[in-house]
Amino acid sequence: MDGGASDPVAATMPAAVGAAEEGLWLLQDLARGVGVSNLAMSLRLSYRVDDDTLGRSLEFLLQRHPVLSSSFPLVDGVIVRDDRRSWPATALLKPFEAGDEGELRSQLVASAGEAFDLQSGPLIRLAHGHPPDGTTALALVVHHLIADGSTLRVLVEELLSCIVALRASGELPALAAAAPHAPPAAAPKPESLSYWQEHVRGYQPAGATLDAARATLDLPSFRAHRVTRRLPPSTADAIRALRRRLRATDHIVLLSAYYVDLVRHGASLDLVVGMLTSTRGPAEREAVGFHVNTVPLRLAVDPTATFGDVVAATRTAMVGALPHIGVPYEALLRQKVTFAEPADWWRSRLFRHLFNFRLADSVDIDTRGQATVEEIHHGYGQHDLELNLERHGNDFIAKLVYGVDAHDHRFAEALLARYEHIVETAHRFPDLPILDYDLRTGDDLAIVADANDTARAWEEPSRVLAQIVRRGEDASDSVAVIEDGATVTYRQLLAAAELTRRLLVDAGVSPGDVVALAARRAASTAACVLGIWAAGAAYLPIDPAHPTHRLGFQLDELGCRTIVNAVDLDAELTRGRAVVVSPEPARLTAAEPLEPVHAPQADLAYVIYTSGSTGTPKGVRLTHRNLSNVVNHFRALLHADRTARGLWLTTFSFDISALELLLPLVAGGTVVVAGDDIRATPEAVLALIERHRVDIVQATPTSWRLFGPAAAGRLTGRRVLCGGEPLSPDLARVLRATGARVYNVYGPTETTIWSTVATVTDPTRRGVSIGRPLANTRVEVLDGRGRPVPPFIKGELCIGGTGVADGYWGRPELTAEKFVTVDTLGRCYRTGDTASWTADGDLVLHGRGDRQVKIRAHRIELGEVEHAVCRHPHISGAAAVAHPADEPRALVVYAESTDPRLTAEAVWEFATEQLPAYALPEHVVLVDRLPTTPNGKVDVVALSRRAGDDVDQPVRPADAPPGDDTGRLNDLIQAWRSILGKSDVDSRTHFFLSGGNSLMALKLIAEIDRRVGQRIRLMTLLSAPTPARLTAALGREDRQTAS
Repeated sequence: MDGGASDPVAATMPAAVGAAEEGLWLLQDLARGVGVSNLAMSLRLSYRVDDDTLGRSLEFLLQRHPVLSSSFPLVDGVIVRDDRRSWPATALLKPFEAGDEGELRSQLVASAGEAFDLQSGPLIRLAHGHPPDGTTALALVVHHLIADGSTLRVLVEELLSCIVALRASGELPALAAAAPHAPPAAAPKPESLSYWQEHVRGYQPAGATLDAARATLDLPSFRAHRVTRRLPPSTADAIRALRRRLRATDHIVLLSAYYVDLVRHGASLDLVVGMLTSTRGPAEREAVGFHVNTVPLRLAVDPTATFGDVVAATRTAMVGALPHIGVPYEALLRQKVTFAEPADWWRSRLFRHLFNFRLADSVDIDTRGQATVEEIHHGYGQHDLELNLERHGNDFIAKLVYGVDAHDHRFAEALLARYEHIVETAHRFPDLPILDYDLRTGDDLAIVADANDTARAWEEPSRVLAQIVRRGEDASDSVAVIEDGATVTYRQLLAAAELTRRLLVDAGVSPGDVVALAARRAASTAACVLGIWAAGAAYLPIDPAHPTHRLGFQLDELGCRTIVNAVDLDAELTRGRAVVVSPEPARLTAAEPLEPVHAPQADLAYVIYTSGSTGTPKGVRLTHRNLSNVVNHFRALLHADRTARGLWLTTFSFDISALELLLPLVAGGTVVVAGDDIRATPEAVLALIERHRVDIVQATPTSWRLFGPAAAGRLTGRRVLCGGEPLSPDLARVLRATGARVYNVYGPTETTIWSTVATVTDPTRRGVSIGRPLANTRVEVLDGRGRPVPPFIKGELCIGGTGVADGYWGRPELTAEKFVTVDTLGRCYRTGDTASWTADGDLVLHGRGDRQVKIRAHRIELGEVEHAVCRHPHISGAAAVAHPADEPRALVVYAESTDPRLTAEAVWEFATEQLPAYALPEHVVLVDRLPTTPNGKVDVVALSRRAGDDVDQPVRPADAPPGDDTGRLNDLIQAWRSILGKSDVDSRTHFFLSGGNSLMALKLIAEIDRRVGQRIRLMTLLSAPTPARLTAALGREDRQTAS
């Protein structure tokens, strides 16, 4: 062959590969079936090219560049490079049918994403098709192990030269001698390895997680999409201005902006970003082969840093790294480097985000007018985010690849838009700290403004009492309450309210007083509420089941001189107080008109106590204005009218109970009381709903978990509300299966029952939205400095508007701390809940800070553990607690199930398929019912108290499996000990969390093959990283093979 082909002798004997090549090999083995590390370029020629021309061109390239003939077999647990094989054209050409342009595009992308067999080869192919228009469509695809971006440019140019020459003369072109390929060194320089070890020492990879990232998958799909945009002229001008002012290269400026973008989206200020670097020297500029490394560039600045400070830190890091870029991060991972929080073992364990900057001369391809050329993105990627920036003259093009397991398209678009915003802000405000940048773009502002466009004027009288009185005047003989089968009309209800008012006035109650109401859900309780309001007073709901000292504190703090229905209260509580017995509305025949005193909207409607972080309960002051707004919102939302029938299910001392009572009455409908004797019996509750045609049902997730499964298909056409605790995707699916229209509601007591609502559709792994604010309610998500953040960034949820309470009773300091003024909201309440906006203007709740625990240096969201366990088909609820309060801590999960066959071991094994190893509970305790507070929420405090007794009952599987697997288990334990070099290995030792890495994994696979006689895949080891789990997995494979 002519044309400057390399001497075939250049092919070498197989040799061990370097760390970077090993990393690519392992990645491909893990992602078997998809071309996660393929590089591809499409070519469209205006004429038809025959197969012979394409074949001869490809053969020419392989002879010219021996590296293209390489394969990478695994020999005795060692990956080696073998480039001694030759390939006929038929093995390299892949024809496809080219139809219309859409079909053609799909064929090209499919060709680009098809995996190569690394051990057998070849690692290059040319897919080709001939569209009806007489053109030729090509996709040149190579594996990254034998190529990089510059290689692709060289190959495309040489391929075009071959095609042109062969068409013109039938002869191959005479090209200059090919530049030599220098394979990466198998062993890094010790001084460079030491540099990188010091560079990342003490780094915490978990800090790289962005706020918008979805929960980690142990075994990723590697699917990825790409967003491409040309940076606007204003951003390009800002880049050049920053380059001049800060005396920095484009590379440094652009990487610094990426760092700021990641930090502002939730990453730590101490962050490692993977940076692609070229290992080409001047002699290898046109060489074909793998000549890139990824180095872990660690950037860290303090919270007051300006963009100039970030650029200085980036420059220092890059200058320090330059002498050592020959060491890829994969070489570092071969060492026993201890990180404070190891990331998922299939990742780099150092970074989730990649950065690459390329100049035009390394990107642009000289086609000599023969073809149009375009890089093909095949739909796969390794990292959460990969930002590729290219400079073409004065223009900059950004290509952001995002892993769909972690992020979605709208987040990627927003990240790029804010990248531009960051660059321009850095230019305009050079002295502004990066944490003070307002990241909100015009689109972001519009999204939040639309969600907060909630102003609404209610046509009805402003007070709930006045509305109910009007309903009674309009239809006095309509049924207001059904209790134990008996009915109470509006006439009777209002008459009982008037009698209550008179009794209260006679007992000395004056407008502005607070009257304690100790009552169960009943028609008489409804009358008492209305009567207390008619007297100008507010009510305090108290539950006789609560401890006497707690109730006494509430009565004393509020100065309650009157108690209604004190029959079940301790005598100590009634001493020195007037006691009023409520009348029974059903017994009233004569009807006296209700004569309420006039009370302003700002007067108190009720005071309700919530738990305090210090152990002292705090009384929340709610006004008639607060209450009226939320009741009228749900009346409109649920289209409640005189036909509405609502279930009164929730304990009266829980604030959401007020909505169950008042919403039907305001609408002129009927309240159906669910007695305490049936609340815990799903069939009895459902029978009550069906018998009385109840069409509005509200309950907490704990209650819905109890009777939701039994309601499958039985609530069609009804409206159900779920709130008070986070709604898991699994419970959301249960509720949707009832046939009802499901609403997820959210709101703290301090903002009057509910503040946001979402219609529940198909829940996703990201969670169930809490929706948008109610009428006359506005919300913001604020950062740690009290400033609004845009969608996809977490912050504290703050609620303003009509629902915001008057404050805490007698606690001015706490009121000032929690009820604050924000520019965009006015007076608002700081919920302490973490939330974020979606791109659609909905809110997603991420729990509270106190639901996050740290165990063995890992930060664990207890809610994530609970949701994972609840995915088990026989688990109806779960609660996770960490015990004891100090290290060493154990994670204990209480799982609710009535299935007598279910074992704790089975639940734990199920959890291993749902959670990363560090988040697995040490203990699983099965209970018939999770304990609940009087308000119907899971009593986590009670579980924490009993956890001390339960931690002595570990539930991890026994060491010895049944039957013949005992010998295999022992062999695997010995293989673990041999490779890890540890003697304390047992059946539960997690290979990757006990010092194992990717290179050691290959050695372990070879050792397993030697000891057990079974060759396993890396994927198998990743999914079963303990001897016990691998024994079980191999046993399942044996049984499947036998069957």
